[in-house]
Amino acid sequence: MAQTPHSIRNIISALGNTLNGAFVYVGAGRIGYTHPDRDKDRECRPSKMSCFEYMEVTSEVMIQFPCNGVLRANWTFYVSYEPDDTFTVRLIGMQNGIPSLLAEYNDVYIDMLKHIVESTYDDAITKYCGGFIPC
Repeated sequence: MAQTPHSIRNIISALGNTLNGAFVYVGAGRIGYTHPDRDKDRECRPSKMSCFEYMEVTSEVMIQFPCNGVLRANWTFYVSYEPDDTFTVRLIGMQNGIPSLLAEYNDVYIDMLKHIVESTYDDAITKYCGGFIPC
C-alpha cells in the first residue's frame, strides 16, 4: 500500500487531523487527493496555479473532501497547493444541477488553512442554510 505523499500529509496536518480539527468541524467525508507520481517523499511544489473552470477544480497538488451542507447539493472542499507556497480554498456545491463555486479564498498560508476552511463553512451554512446544519 502506497504511503500518502509528504505534501498531502502537510495539508491534512494543517487542517487538524484531530477531534478539534476542520475535518470534524465541517463533517468531512472521505478525503481524496491529487498529486503527481514524482516527489512523494518530499515537498512537491506545483508548476502552475489551480483553477475552477468547466465545472471542475484542476490542481497538481490538492485534497478534496465532501462536507455537510444543503441536501443533495454535494458540497465539497478543495484545498490546492500553489506554486507560490500558498493555498487556495474552494467550496463547490451543486446549484440547479450544475457544480458552482460557492466560495474561494486565495493566498492562504498554511497556518491559516484550518481557520479559513472553518469560517468558509460557517459563512456558507449561514448563507445557504439559514444557520442550520445540515439543511
